[in-house]
Amino acid sequence: MRHKVRAGNTQTGEGNDERGAPMAKPEPKYPITLKISGRDSIRDIQLKAERLLREHGVPKNEITEFWTEITEKTDYNYVFDVCHKYFFVG
Repeated sequence: MRHKVRAGNTQTGEGNDERGAPMAKPEPKYPITLKISGRDSIRDIQLKAERLLREHGVPKNEITEFWTEITEKTDYNYVFDVCHKYFFVG
């Protein structure tokens, strides 16, 4: 199943400003690239992200913070937004 992701990403600042100019995308919290495909389920993305954080030595309390945020909603776009906040997504 392929998921549609909206063009503008409000949480990460992607999209255009009121004049139509591209907005700058803020740097993610961690310099880690999370690879997501259109076939990944929400659960797949959550588990891939958690595994990457553990593999890169992120402290447990920060992983818990991430997990709390990414499981707050089960909307694919929300999960995608959270991933952009924490990772480079490719």
